[in-house]
Amino acid sequence: MLKIGVDLHLLFLEKSLRKETLGIAGIFIFAFIIRAYDLSNIPKGLYLDEASNGYNSYKILKTGRDEWGVQIPLYFKAFGEYKNPVFIYGSLPFVAFFGLSAFSVRLASAFFGTLAVIATFFLVRKIFGLKEAAIASLLLAVSPWHFVLSRIAFEVITLPTFFLLGLFFLIIAADNKKLYLILSAACFALAVYSYKIAYAFIPFFLLSFFIIYRKRFSIGKIVFFASILALLLLPLFAEFAFNEEHRNATNQKNMQFSIFNESFTKEKESKGISKEQAIFELYLENYASYFSIDFLFIKGDRLPRHSVPEKGQLYFFYIPLLAVGSMICIFMRTEAHKLMLFWLISWPVVAAFSADYSPHALRSITAIPVFEIICALAIAAILDEPKKWRSEKIKSFALFAIISIFAITEVAFFMHTYFVEYPQKAALYFNCGYEEAFMFTEQEKPKYEKVYIASEVFSYNAHILALFFLRLDSEKLYYEGALGNGYEMAISTDENDLEKPSLFVFRHPAKKGIPVKTIICAGKPVLEISEIK
Repeated sequence: MLKIGVDLHLLFLEKSLRKETLGIAGIFIFAFIIRAYDLSNIPKGLYLDEASNGYNSYKILKTGRDEWGVQIPLYFKAFGEYKNPVFIYGSLPFVAFFGLSAFSVRLASAFFGTLAVIATFFLVRKIFGLKEAAIASLLLAVSPWHFVLSRIAFEVITLPTFFLLGLFFLIIAADNKKLYLILSAACFALAVYSYKIAYAFIPFFLLSFFIIYRKRFSIGKIVFFASILALLLLPLFAEFAFNEEHRNATNQKNMQFSIFNESFTKEKESKGISKEQAIFELYLENYASYFSIDFLFIKGDRLPRHSVPEKGQLYFFYIPLLAVGSMICIFMRTEAHKLMLFWLISWPVVAAFSADYSPHALRSITAIPVFEIICALAIAAILDEPKKWRSEKIKSFALFAIISIFAITEVAFFMHTYFVEYPQKAALYFNCGYEEAFMFTEQEKPKYEKVYIASEVFSYNAHILALFFLRLDSEKLYYEGALGNGYEMAISTDENDLEKPSLFVFRHPAKKGIPVKTIICAGKPVLEISEIK
């Protein structure tokens, strides 16, 4: 009888474990599917930074050099702002397998976004438990903030992924061998190489982490970890020490957008306060703006590339959960709860130094996924309460049911808005129409001597779209001033300077020739292709 009882118990545990595994796998598959679905068309078009990231991956894959001819660079000069390397090199397998396309480079983003969902699960399970981990990862899977950025090929998407993995391995390292310290340092280094906001945020966060977890990490472990991290960041230090152009470009950009720039403080100074006080006030205003109801729950980031218009970075149903979860973190005395509380108030600390465009969803991506973890703590507490107080079971069930209905409705409404309405609303912000225009010229090109592209079409670095969609040689453009492969960028529209017959790509309306194709985007004509005879 005893043996039968043990066997039944083991069978029950096995079935329970199988259900949990299937449920967790379902979350990850769901997260990837909604991130990968119809990436070629949603968002419609391709933004310049996406094209630049993808084209540089393509060039590295084909030639071992970037678009400027630099062999295996650490940072990519691109438009002169020097793009970070992790996303570009991380896109190589996708470009190699699927070819250079909007789908392939965005699929890399969907992959890293899904990996962040997985990393969230393992981190939260380690510090809180399985239930909290499943809830937090599910919330992150549908989070508007993370979801939108997981479907565009921006370098920023790799930062949360490697930050979460670094934190996960660091917490494991408290009770294990130094191997986990090495893995953690490697992931944090990749996070630093992912996006420049991490240069300041990660050292700040790690210092605070070791203060909170000081009882679990010896001085020797901390020194070892810091040494490995510094060693892995030596190429970064060398880059800024020896690449003057990169250093100057970074300093110029930082100063241009910083609260220390007098263009942002002069209005306050005109009221008779000192520059130092003006900077301090501006910083506090920026910091507070990241916690505003408008940014978090109503309107979100003002730029449609970063969020769905008139949709907050978070869901409304988070509000009561964040209140409960925050109280749990305040009253619980564990290191994990203290860390979450610190993270909840510190995520905009570095982003608030930028004054040109605040609040900014990309610069504050360090918030992901702390809101989801705090909400998960609240939901787990509601689910656990009936076990302790049977008399409260009905009330807890009713509360959970109300929150669930509200949550499912809001998530469904957001997804409908994103997949149905957003493609039209955001199309003009993603250079919609360029791919269609170039595919048309490729089809018609054999009938003509040359295809000219007006210089106005290439304003604001849009030449990268031609390089991307037509697979042209960037070095030929940069060093010889020609596009090649039957294409030429036309500075002049004087017909005496043009080979005939030819096609000419203009911004709508065409300045010369007989219009043969008008490219419509979001109901508006954006480009026009005309024939020069």
